Amino acid sequence: MWMSGHSITLSSHVDFEIEITQNGTVVYTDYLPNEVNTLILPEDLSGEYEIRLITDNYVLSGYISL
Repeated sequence: MWMSGHSITLSSHVDFEIEITQNGTVVYTDYLPNEVNTLILPEDLSGEYEIRLITDNYVLSGYISL
């Protein structure tokens, strides 16, 4: 996963849901199918967030700063 500004680019991946939270509150969700490699987050998001990539079998989480 590479991040530049509000753009997140992934190499090959399975379909997954993206969930972005701040202080335990979901502030953004989206769906990224496997044929799409780049997600553009809204420009009005700024600060520190937890990001979760959710598939049927796994939840991958980390932190991002926008």
